Amino acid sequence: MIPGIPQVGRALGHHEYLEETSKAIDMLKGDKIKILKADIFNEITLRHPIPGGILLNLKHFISLHPVTGGALLGDIRPTILELHAIECDQKKIDQGQYMQLYEFVKITKGDIRHMPYEDKYFDLVLDFSTLDHIRPEKIDQPLVEYSRVLKDDGLFVLFSWCADIYKWGGLENYDGPDNQYFFLVEDLRGKFQQSFNILEEEKGDIYPFEDTHIFMYRFLGRKK
Repeated sequence: MIPGIPQVGRALGHHEYLEETSKAIDMLKGDKIKILKADIFNEITLRHPIPGGILLNLKHFISLHPVTGGALLGDIRPTILELHAIECDQKKIDQGQYMQLYEFVKITKGDIRHMPYEDKYFDLVLDFSTLDHIRPEKIDQPLVEYSRVLKDDGLFVLFSWCADIYKWGGLENYDGPDNQYFFLVEDLRGKFQQSFNILEEEKGDIYPFEDTHIFMYRFLGRKK
């Protein structure tokens, strides 16, 4: 544990994605907030506890109050949310088009390691278990890219699977086999701190997996 940084065990699932996004938006206090989410897997997979993923939920809150976002922001202020997503899988992009995600999200085909966005464009970047599908020795580049496209006073929210012992798991997702990596927290923290100052970090509920335990880990960071 790092002194001064709170760590509280809780389930760190899809409800927490929305909660932490809401908190980050509230911290930014801008009149127009540009948000980038890595991948649209949650948005096209309707089996999650919050159907449709975070972007559809942001649409829901925007529809409650088109100017302020209503209940999402917790107060009344002139805030407009500009939503973007980057996705490398054309199949998911096509599904997103079918589901009319393009009506309120600008989806760009691309790789988080080499993103086609200008420097310092976004106020908030969200990675909800996307980074942990990249081999641990290769996550430096996407973290550098996240920092590059983030404004100087912007925020980065990262949720990633970790384990007591580094593991690779060929897990099954809704589309079939998936490459899933379980990082060591100290390794992930070290990589994170190369590009971001840690404002908060949190360890979620622990689950047994083979000869170790896995858990979701959350970082909230500000660009260095």
